Amino acid sequence: MVPLSSDVRHSLFLVVKEALHNVLKHAGATEVNLRIAIDLSAFTLIIEDNGKGIEPERLRAFTEAAPGHRNGLLNMRQRIESIGGQFEIWSHPAEGTQVRLKVPIHPQ
Repeated sequence: MVPLSSDVRHSLFLVVKEALHNVLKHAGATEVNLRIAIDLSAFTLIIEDNGKGIEPERLRAFTEAAPGHRNGLLNMRQRIESIGGQFEIWSHPAEGTQVRLKVPIHPQ
């Protein structure tokens, strides 16, 4: 059993929900894979699809807050970082997208 606080579980749930929503709404994917890896120091969850990918300028923009503009990718990053985790995303047009969430595990 991996002990994760309710805040961590809630944040992971919301980020995974947003990532899957993005796949359904934007990617045009025919496959989505979820992988989970757990070791002594971290819980890692990877969501990858075979969809149309994200344009490079859009992907760069997700690290910058745009006033008055909703940015789900930026919100996902901020949510994971707020619980001490790492958020990474790789994407290329016509090659799909991979979102990687890595959250530290604090043994009790």
